[in-house]
Amino acid sequence: MQVRFIVYDMKCAVRRKGVFYEVFQMAADIGRVRMHSGHRSSSVSAGAFSCSDFERSGGGPYKETLDALYENMTAGEGSNDQLAGSVGIMETVNALGREAALQGTGFAIEDITGDGVPELLVGSMPGSGESVYAVYTIRNGMPAAVLDGWGRNGYYALGGGRFYYHGSGGAAYSAFGTCHLSYDGSRIEWEDFYFSDIKDSSAGTIGYFHNTTGVWRKAEAEELFISCDRFFEMDETLRTGIRAIGKVPFSEYACSHEATANGTVQARWAEDALSDYGQYDEFMADTSEYQVRILFSTQDAVKDFKVLRLIPDLDGEGNMTFFETELYYADRLTAERPLVLGMAFHGDTPEYGISYTDGNGRTRRFYIGMSGDDGSLFLGEF
Repeated sequence: MQVRFIVYDMKCAVRRKGVFYEVFQMAADIGRVRMHSGHRSSSVSAGAFSCSDFERSGGGPYKETLDALYENMTAGEGSNDQLAGSVGIMETVNALGREAALQGTGFAIEDITGDGVPELLVGSMPGSGESVYAVYTIRNGMPAAVLDGWGRNGYYALGGGRFYYHGSGGAAYSAFGTCHLSYDGSRIEWEDFYFSDIKDSSAGTIGYFHNTTGVWRKAEAEELFISCDRFFEMDETLRTGIRAIGKVPFSEYACSHEATANGTVQARWAEDALSDYGQYDEFMADTSEYQVRILFSTQDAVKDFKVLRLIPDLDGEGNMTFFETELYYADRLTAERPLVLGMAFHGDTPEYGISYTDGNGRTRRFYIGMSGDDGSLFLGEF
C-alpha cells in the first residue's frame, strides 16, 4: 500500500482461567509499529492475581516489597517509609483511616511492558481515584522502583504501560503530561511534559512550557504562547484517557500472612506427590476415561474439609459465583494424611471445589482449576 494509515484498537488476547486478558494494543503506520504491551481490558474485574494465587506462588520476587508496604498501612510510618509508594499510601491512611485504606488501596502483578517480566503496580482501587503510587520491576533478580507517586506528584494509568502525570508546586506551578515504561520496564520515558512557571518575577507573569524529557526547567523546554485556559484544557483532555486497573485490595493481602501461621491446603498432581506419603484417603467424584487424580495436602491441620460440586452463576455485578453441592466430608485434613480426589476437567469453567475451616476459624472456599498455559493446578478462592 502506498499510503500511510493508522489502525486503532487492535488487540491480541489470551485466555487464562476462563478470563480474557489483553496482551497488547497496537497503533501502526507504514514502516513503524508501536506496541503498548500488557494492559488488562477494562472489562476484567479486580482479582486477576487473587489472594489465593499469591499464596500459591509464595509471593514471588515482590513478596518482601508487598509485606513492607502492607506493614506501613497497618502499623503506620516506620522503617519502610522510604519505599516507593509509601508516601501515597500514608496519605491515604491519614485521609481515610487504616481499614478504609486497606480496602481502597491494592496491587496488581502483570507484565505491562511485554518483555516477559511482570511488574508490580500499587495504587488506589478502581473507583477510588485511580492513582498509581508505585511501579516496580525486577532488576538483577531484585525488585526495583521505577515510579513513585503521591498527591502532588501523581501518576494515573492510561493502559498499555502508559501513564498520565499531574504535579503541582504551588499556585503558579502546575505540570501534566504522558509517559510510558521503557520496554524492559527499567525507566520512565516521557512523551510530552507541560508545565507552568514564573516567566517574569517582577511582573508576576506566568509562562507555559513543553519538553519531552520530564524536566521541570524552563531552560530545557520550549515556550508555548497559549492562554491559561488553553493550558488547563489540554490537561483535561489527557485526563479523559485514565483507565481503571484491576487490583487486589490490601485487605485481602492479609490472608497470605495468616496462611503462613494457620496452614493452607495445596493441590498437586497425585502422581507427582504420592511418593511423599505412606497413607492417604481417596474419593472418586468422576470415574470416566477423563479422570485425573489430585492430591490435597496441608502443613497444619484444617477442619471440616469438603469436596464440592460447583455450578457457576453470575451475581448482579457480573462476578462469578457458585451453587455448591457437598460430595465428600472429613472432619480434619492433616499433614500426615492427605486426600486424593478423582475428578475431570471438562472445560475451562470450574466444576469442582473444596472448602475448609482454617486456624482462624474462617471458612474458605476454592474452585479447582488447571492453567491453560502450562497445565499446572491452582486453587481460586471465591
